[in-house]
Amino acid sequence: KQTQLFDAMITVLGQQRPKEHQTAPLVTRHVLSELKRQEMCLLLAEDNPVNRKLAITLLARMGYSVDAVEDGQQAVDAVQKRSYNLILMDVQMPEMDGFEATRHIRALPGKISRIPIVAMTAHAMKGDRERCLAAGMDDYVSKPFEPKELAEVIQRWTEQTPAEPPDPEASAAPAAPPDSPFRVDLALPRFGDDYGFFLEMLGEFVAHLPDRVTALKAALAGGDAYTLARHGHNLKGVAANFSALQLTELALSLEMLGKEAQLDQAATLVEAIEAEIARVCAAYESLKAAPVPA
Repeated sequence: KQTQLFDAMITVLGQQRPKEHQTAPLVTRHVLSELKRQEMCLLLAEDNPVNRKLAITLLARMGYSVDAVEDGQQAVDAVQKRSYNLILMDVQMPEMDGFEATRHIRALPGKISRIPIVAMTAHAMKGDRERCLAAGMDDYVSKPFEPKELAEVIQRWTEQTPAEPPDPEASAAPAAPPDSPFRVDLALPRFGDDYGFFLEMLGEFVAHLPDRVTALKAALAGGDAYTLARHGHNLKGVAANFSALQLTELALSLEMLGKEAQLDQAATLVEAIEAEIARVCAAYESLKAAPVPA
């Protein structure tokens, strides 16, 4: 491409002349993309701390610099203070959601309004893409993240060669028992097949689970269907990262009941979620104690 040729010429002309008996480094389009990623900065808007840390780590491993905020209003404020190459925008956030934040950014003056915005949605449903585009977003990526898909969507809107997820440094995962609440084999690719990274993030997830149970019970006791649906949505999205299939399904069902304000059926689901969370915590302790195969 013309832009790649131009960048290659500028990079070569900007290199220091090699010393005697030394060879100048070869400039390829992949080298150019790596240099470009180092110069770029992405903005991540994600309210869940586990999802936020996972996304930051994956993006950093791909070579990107990332600023992270927790809601839509913070995203609107951030783009007015610093220049970003792309925004990864969670759709459902407290205070101001991703749709409203996008509309605010598109209304800002100058080039700020044209920053590519990629929606992040858990369990993308029919009509989600159209709703994202109608709000002014450019594309969307489904959660839980697949590193290759995430790299490709960023490449699509920043015109560069996709970043290759790094090779894992950790050893293979131990075999999970047949009654495990996780499908480690399905989850590992989302963590770059790095079992140590998977276990670290699973620990972060488990540490937040008692607070999630408390929040669910408080929303149920207060008859707050909206908050119950939001907590269900949030739990569903994070549990899916780890392929905690039963917990993901239970959280999805709770989200649907909350949206339909069917609180009479929600109490049973909250009890089931609490029991499944206990299984998840116990399974994590077992995984943590299990020897990792060489």
